[in-house]
Amino acid sequence: MLVREIVEKAAYKCNVLRKGASIKGDDAVILVGLLDDLLAELSADNFFNCRAKMIDFDGKGATALTIGETQPDGTAPDVESPRPYNIQSVAVCYGSGWCPLEETDLADLSNVSLVGSSGYPEFFSYEESFPFGTLHFNRGASCRVRIVYSLPFPSFDLNGELPLPPIYKNALVLTLAHAYAVSEGFDEDAGRLLPEMEKAQAAIRANTQKSKPLRLVDDGLFHANVSIMSMR
Repeated sequence: MLVREIVEKAAYKCNVLRKGASIKGDDAVILVGLLDDLLAELSADNFFNCRAKMIDFDGKGATALTIGETQPDGTAPDVESPRPYNIQSVAVCYGSGWCPLEETDLADLSNVSLVGSSGYPEFFSYEESFPFGTLHFNRGASCRVRIVYSLPFPSFDLNGELPLPPIYKNALVLTLAHAYAVSEGFDEDAGRLLPEMEKAQAAIRANTQKSKPLRLVDDGLFHANVSIMSMR
């Protein structure tokens, strides 16, 4: 899915570009910037469940672990992996099974902390710090930890390609066109595009909510199984 194609079709929907023309200049800069913001916003809302990633690692008895990629200056995180944009689920290993943790705000994590203890946490919080994200636990995680999270989008430009299935194309065009109309004060276009955008987004969500379960918890345990969404 080409960025240029999404941007030019969105501009056409807003009547600022004739059909078949190429986007350029300030319009291109504005639309690409808006698309970047929309991808981040929709990712935070788990709109792109097809970009979910699962990793597991040793908790090392730590109450906080950094996650990301080693920096050019050699600074390394505790867990080497693309930095999570947002966490979908966290689970810890109880012998032969995986049990999900409950998420809480970082400010409230101290209220459920067990000072000086380690073993199996019950709560977690994720801090989107840079260059590494930080996963916090309410007690030292002396166990295996497994997380499912959304991958951030790579940097792209007008001639780049979005790593998404074609099913997202129409929804992205309409969402970008609506955002552009709102930002430029094209009230009539914004009103016209809004129901189309909402319908297209609803169709995507209905599709991605039909998920295939990812077995993080063994049968027989009282904890609910954790699943991630996947495209049909």
